[in-house]
Amino acid sequence: MERFKGPYVNGCFIERKRKGGLQKCDPGKTIRTIGVWYETKGAVKPAVAAAQQAFDNWAWLKESERLYYLRTLQAVFTKRRDQLAESISSEMGKILPESQAEVQAAIDKFDTLLTEGLGLLASHKSTQNNYYAYHPRGVMVILGPFNFPLHLPNGNWIAALATGNTVVFKPSELTPFTGQLIAECFHEAGFPKGVFNLVQGGATVGQSLVKHPDVKGVIFVGSDRTGQEIKKQVEHDPKKICILEMGGKNAAVIFDDADLEKAITACTASMLTTTGQRCNALSRIIVHESMVTQLTVELANRTLSWHPGYYKQADAMIGPLVSKAAMTNFFNYQELAIKAGARAVLTPFRISMSPEGYYVTPTIHRLDWQGPSKDQIGYRYDEIFAPDVAIYSFKKPEEAIQIHNDCRYGLVASVFTKDKIRFEEMFRYLEVGNLYWNRGTIGSSPTLPFGGVKASGNDHPAGLFSPLFCTYPVAIQS
Repeated sequence: MERFKGPYVNGCFIERKRKGGLQKCDPGKTIRTIGVWYETKGAVKPAVAAAQQAFDNWAWLKESERLYYLRTLQAVFTKRRDQLAESISSEMGKILPESQAEVQAAIDKFDTLLTEGLGLLASHKSTQNNYYAYHPRGVMVILGPFNFPLHLPNGNWIAALATGNTVVFKPSELTPFTGQLIAECFHEAGFPKGVFNLVQGGATVGQSLVKHPDVKGVIFVGSDRTGQEIKKQVEHDPKKICILEMGGKNAAVIFDDADLEKAITACTASMLTTTGQRCNALSRIIVHESMVTQLTVELANRTLSWHPGYYKQADAMIGPLVSKAAMTNFFNYQELAIKAGARAVLTPFRISMSPEGYYVTPTIHRLDWQGPSKDQIGYRYDEIFAPDVAIYSFKKPEEAIQIHNDCRYGLVASVFTKDKIRFEEMFRYLEVGNLYWNRGTIGSSPTLPFGGVKASGNDHPAGLFSPLFCTYPVAIQS
């Protein structure tokens, strides 16, 4: 079993002997306990204090010196890539090739953000004596998700640290040992004390961090419900910037001139990769009525061909859900689907296999659009965060637009058509932060911003744009 080292504060782990603790089990092999860990709410104040104390020295180092530490961290991630991938898969269940791809994406992120990303902050002179420059904010809190416990927060702390901020990181309570391993990597990279700090825990620890008066920014990746709570907690504190990257009810719009084979292949992968536990996973397919039957049959056949299995199995294509609560949530939504008038194409059940884990069969439903709804809750509208897709049909493009926009989320949409003018019309009308042409909803580019509108975000896209929200512009005149 893993040994829990406690919070990482001011350059060292603070180990405390405690009774009890929280068991972390492997979701793909629930009889295997990864380790016992503890919430570290008492470390919040020391962690923020350490970050605050380290800020002045770190912020005013030469940029090249800060980048030296970050490049060293990149090298540590590279050296420990196998250990990181193994930790991710064992804690959240995704198959090993996906975790390996996540670690590689995290390693590559340094190259993009430390070149093109920082390039967005180049000072601009309007005259010789009048210009603007970017100033770091201070202590930044980063709240990480379970589904990409390394890659997603990594982009945020690279941007925060490169621009002169210090960081307190809270990983998801579902991936505590991956969070600990990340802190070990920072320690090995030799960062100055207090520049990066780690605390562990659930909602109460997160709330303590968000509300701390010395915190200047909160970066959150997770569900819209938690994101909205964070927004309420900081809305009366104007010195704090709040960055929210939340969920999606993402759709593929497939027109009658589309390459259907390409669309089905992309839709299958977008629905099933990471067992649907991605903010950009495919949840809805809006397809022209002339193709709906063929698409439904083919999608079901492709879905059934994805072999479930433990992350160490070479032939595994889809892993378990992350927890018992996630599995219960998935089955609850299947009941809500029937109440919403959905007709099951693939029905859900728990897969019994050895080793036993939180494995479920993916589900597909057919749904008739019933017109816009003011009360956007339930199966039709909620992010289920599991392998589930609802198929709608349309006759005219304007109907496809209406169906798509009848949603409180606005993260990703894929449009399948050979007609570029039609695609450009979809850009004009679809309410999303990411629009893809003839490709699936997953796999965002590291050289572009990533964020959503409506309940998917709050107008601070991450990705390449992360350095922008970690700083503020100062107008300088003489």
